[in-house]
Amino acid sequence: MKIFISWSKDASKQAAIELKKFISEFFRSKSLDIFLSISEIQPGEAWFDKVREAIEGSSVCIIVLTDENELSRWLYFEAGAIAFNTESSKNIVPLLLNSREIDKSSPLSHYQCVRNTPEDLLRLFRTIKKEGKLTGVREEDFQTRFQTQYSPFNLKINGIIEQTFVGALANVPFGHIFPKDTKRTEVGTVFIGAPMASHQSAIAYENERKRMAEFKEAVDICCPSVKRIYWAGSEIPSVKKFDGEQIALTRDLGQLKLSEICLFVLFAKLPTSVHVEIGYAIALNKKIVIFCKNREDLPFLLKRADKQISNLSIYECSSYDELLKLIDKDGEAIISNETRP
Repeated sequence: MKIFISWSKDASKQAAIELKKFISEFFRSKSLDIFLSISEIQPGEAWFDKVREAIEGSSVCIIVLTDENELSRWLYFEAGAIAFNTESSKNIVPLLLNSREIDKSSPLSHYQCVRNTPEDLLRLFRTIKKEGKLTGVREEDFQTRFQTQYSPFNLKINGIIEQTFVGALANVPFGHIFPKDTKRTEVGTVFIGAPMASHQSAIAYENERKRMAEFKEAVDICCPSVKRIYWAGSEIPSVKKFDGEQIALTRDLGQLKLSEICLFVLFAKLPTSVHVEIGYAIALNKKIVIFCKNREDLPFLLKRADKQISNLSIYECSSYDELLKLIDKDGEAIISNETRP
């Protein structure tokens, strides 16, 4: 019996590897052949022909879905190829690794999906046993054996989702959140937000820009895990050079959505778009650090937000010099959320 496992993007790939191990170790059958392109296609092989051959000979095809990859064109391509195969079309199984429904606009919504729950996966394993006429596990031992092996599998899957996919609203595919062109999160990317356009004078803006440039440099130097930093002020030398609101909205929120970590500096009591950015970052479940002189100066809902939101931290610094010293001393621990005040 052949099983084809389809994946796209990192979390789905790692989960597919663990699923293959789980199925293989559970059935322990020499007649069970599980195709996973990561391990089955060798360098130099014609990958398209290899995938097509694997699909054509499969009795069960499992499509591993996450918020990150639901809109993947590759998954749609493989699902379409699977659907045209008469042997496997009745057993196309989208496997949801997040607790939500498949978007109704997705071609995969037409198939009966299973979730990563012991009940759903047990039914899937019984389907595999039936389709493959597998006899390695006796029926009286089937459920007990499954329950024993499912727990460690589930722990690994949960760890994969937490580590490799950082942000999506619970019931909304990541690719559907504005701006829709940004469909992933880059590990090690930092977004820096600070009041800029809110400053009323050119001198005030230039002073703030100079301080924030120093802050950006400090983060870059003192935080080895940081791969890239986005700060809008880097490209805006003066208050006369700001882009229009619509351009700035798409660009800045796109960069924030792309980032793993968000650092916000709120030293001045100003009406600022940074408050919007913080709310957006909270909704996307980003790692968030807010630096301020006094938390009582923050908007009401943010003053104690770090007491309820585990991935949000607030640090009070009396001056920019103190902020730079804090980053120099504890920057890496701060952005990794290892040191909470």
